[in-house]
Amino acid sequence: MRKLLLLLSGVVLTASAHVHPKGFSIEPAAGWRAQDNDSGVLLIPAGAVANEEVYIAALQDGYSAAEEAKTVRELSQTFLQNGGQIRRAGEREAIGNGAAYYWEIVEPRTRAVAGLKIYFVPVGTRAEVIVAYGMANRVAARDGELRQMLATMRVAAPAGNSSALADQWTRKLQGKMIRQFHAYSGMSSDKRHMLNADGSYWFRSNSMVSIDVPGASASSTGGNGVQGRWRISEANGNVFLLVQLTNGETRQYRITQDARNWYLNGEKAFAVDPE
Repeated sequence: MRKLLLLLSGVVLTASAHVHPKGFSIEPAAGWRAQDNDSGVLLIPAGAVANEEVYIAALQDGYSAAEEAKTVRELSQTFLQNGGQIRRAGEREAIGNGAAYYWEIVEPRTRAVAGLKIYFVPVGTRAEVIVAYGMANRVAARDGELRQMLATMRVAAPAGNSSALADQWTRKLQGKMIRQFHAYSGMSSDKRHMLNADGSYWFRSNSMVSIDVPGASASSTGGNGVQGRWRISEANGNVFLLVQLTNGETRQYRITQDARNWYLNGEKAFAVDPE
């Protein structure tokens, strides 16, 4: 089964939202409790009997729409390897822009019917996931509440430790464009990080390589653009610009300074008003 990776939500959370130490948030339905473990968040309904039903919310890394069936199959293997007779095999139901897959398994010893349901909603290259396993009638009865909780899962900017130093750099950079420009030996690059006041972020870069020698001349340009959310963090006296991109990728840029200049990942930088 693929590793479940968790990222902190940077969106505005309600008072009832539960945030996993490593990451995302989810709002338990009325009467449910949330408990952290290494895989994600255990969702525990009122009156649940230990080991008879299990509900886990997590973020699935490496999701691809083209490999949806493969991803779901890998997630299901942990629950289907006990040798029981599969009575219903991964029936798919569309849920908005996501889906739910359902299995029924006849337990080999007790002949009781267990239900496995995997809910997921794609978010870039990851998917928000809830896995439900237990007696089939219990899993079916929880369906509405599980869908409700799935809709509350959130992923955005990474966590950072607030401090006076982090706050100082936040005030300096908030609403500014960070520019880094270099030109040398026929090559030039122009990097722009836009740190909007609402926490949104975009990055653009352009580069050019030119060749001009006797008998030959050429030039090429390239550029890219990404979006996400940003914040400033401080750890042990080191300051970082943390970015969570919309495709799920996390980036970290160290901020340093000397008597004359300041630097982003070791390259001289300037904070300017947006163009």
